[in-house]
Amino acid sequence: AVLDARGRVNVFGRGRDSAIYRVVRNEGGRYGTFARLGGRGTMGPAPVLGPNGLEVFVAGRNHALYQAAQSRAARSGWTGWRARGGRLGWL
Repeated sequence: AVLDARGRVNVFGRGRDSAIYRVVRNEGGRYGTFARLGGRGTMGPAPVLGPNGLEVFVAGRNHALYQAAQSRAARSGWTGWRARGGRLGWL
């Protein structure tokens, strides 16, 4: 979980289908419904508040690092998953 720039709690998790999901607690203290961000994570997610909004990182099935970020330009409000390369050694 991570706080966004507006102070809302954002909870990220990996579903049974290995996709990444996000749910947000609104200002009234209630949680909304889970939104599917997609991807196929084997470890993570690890969310952070970056300079441009939230970012989330996962280890993919091929052991590489992947990142998705909030984007005003994207229809879903999130970029697609971007490979950041590498091979995470602990997998």
